[in-house]
Amino acid sequence: MMDLAAQAGSHPQSIDDARRRIVFVSNFYPPATVGGAEVVAHRQALALKERGWEVFAFAGQLTSGAAPGGTLVTDEQDGIPVYRLEIQSLDPDSNFNWPLAEAYFRALVSAYDIKWVFCHNVIGLGAGIIPLARSMGLRVITTLHDNWGHCYRGTRLREDGSVCDTPQECWACHPGIRIPSGGRLPIRVRRDYVAWCLERADTLISPSRFTARSYDEAGVARDRINAVSNGIDLHAIPPVLRSGEGPINFLCAAYMGEHKGIPQLLEAAELLWRREDLRGRWTLSLAGAGHLAPMVRTRLAASKFGDAVRFLGKLPRAELIRTLSRSQAVVLPSVWPENEPVILLESIASGAVPIATNLGGNPELIRDGETGILVERADPAAIAAAMIHLIENGPSLIPILSAANLAQRDRLSERHTMNRLEALLTDPPAPAPAPLPIIICGGGEPDLGSKTLVNTLHDLLPDTPIRLIWQDWADAQTWSGAVAYWHWTRESDLLPAFERAARYGLPVITRSDPDLATRFNWAAGLHHYQQPEGFAAILQQLLSTPPSDQMKPEVALSKSILRAYTMLRDRRDFRLEAATLK
Repeated sequence: MMDLAAQAGSHPQSIDDARRRIVFVSNFYPPATVGGAEVVAHRQALALKERGWEVFAFAGQLTSGAAPGGTLVTDEQDGIPVYRLEIQSLDPDSNFNWPLAEAYFRALVSAYDIKWVFCHNVIGLGAGIIPLARSMGLRVITTLHDNWGHCYRGTRLREDGSVCDTPQECWACHPGIRIPSGGRLPIRVRRDYVAWCLERADTLISPSRFTARSYDEAGVARDRINAVSNGIDLHAIPPVLRSGEGPINFLCAAYMGEHKGIPQLLEAAELLWRREDLRGRWTLSLAGAGHLAPMVRTRLAASKFGDAVRFLGKLPRAELIRTLSRSQAVVLPSVWPENEPVILLESIASGAVPIATNLGGNPELIRDGETGILVERADPAAIAAAMIHLIENGPSLIPILSAANLAQRDRLSERHTMNRLEALLTDPPAPAPAPLPIIICGGGEPDLGSKTLVNTLHDLLPDTPIRLIWQDWADAQTWSGAVAYWHWTRESDLLPAFERAARYGLPVITRSDPDLATRFNWAAGLHHYQQPEGFAAILQQLLSTPPSDQMKPEVALSKSILRAYTMLRDRRDFRLEAATLK
């Protein structure tokens, strides 16, 4: 690993130590971008730099193949030093917890005495960076650009393309995550760990009220999320009042993926092309990269559109803005609930007319029929109808909608955003509510019964929110603050569970057979269950008992149990009586 502390002299150190130093954390960072979140992160970093902050960036990047995952490279982007870590995996089984990234992060903030951390999308680098920063005494602010804090996909889309409205049922899409030791863990423990990390931030931000509500509904950081628009750099977006004369140029600038509604847009173009009377009166340009890009090229090459529909690929930023200025309308047919799409902010500020799906944060930006057009999700006919409406009524309608957008241009300025963000960074944070109770889980891969219990626990205890954290992801502080240790595998050795629980004074919950329960029914801090209802009863009892009355007074006795168990664990037929421990 590169010794960042040893390299501290490579960065100018003439700046007064009292200067405010902040690091932006983002899984990707310009010029390598996947979506709008990375653009926002860099823009806000530059804005703080202009306001006198000393700014760093800690980011990920897709491995090039020239270096293995975990390799750190450094560069500079518009005067901001960027430390880029080659991401080892974007697989949901491992993209949320990466100790190596945490080690690099710790070295960076220690080398430059950084006091503030501004997290954007961290999946790929790992959510553990947030609690790590807090444990180091750093001020942490986090912007939620999508649903990564409670949905492993970030989109809330199910396998069939529908929008998920039951956030507790992640198992319906992903039955379990693989662990290095083999086997799978219930997806809920991933979800709970990510949510727990996120809730450790001092301040949480969502660019839209909709996404803030979605986290509330998912039981993550309830009533803690500030709605603050990302804003945009108005200097980079020239205002142009559209006339609506001549061919209507439509632009779709988005990631080429299913969640952005690209297949539906192509179907809408097919429907529009059937209107022979409108041919020559419109064009559609698609700009962006993504895994559907080859499909888009192939489909357009086989179509009869000619120059009416073009795929531009990923455009440099300046060229994209020029293309936007030449477009009368912007189409965003996303089938997932967007937060605050950058392209919609830019289209409004430029004077273009937005057409977008009526879900997520889009209705917060578009007043249907007044500043743009909202359509139903996953409905190619509705998209085509909206485009036809603009084509047929362009000269009379587009100038009105364009003028209405330009009238609200100033409120989109990132100047307002940065004033609010700087206040959130420097003002004392609001008192955080008490964290949800933590249950440490361990003992290897759970059996089917325990997996089913994990997946249905929200139904068994609907009014008892808890966080289930896998033992390998819990640091000493997490263990110390836990309510209990759940040893959820009946077959594996209980000794490690006893050892760790005794070390932190935690009661142990274990699934066992009746005979074992009888033999250990006297043991302080040991709770047996056989059916889910029994587990729920034990948990409710522990949660209702003050921590001082649970296990900690019995730590010495627990250690005696450990010694006796160690001597007898290889014997299949034995009894442990309380007298044995005297």
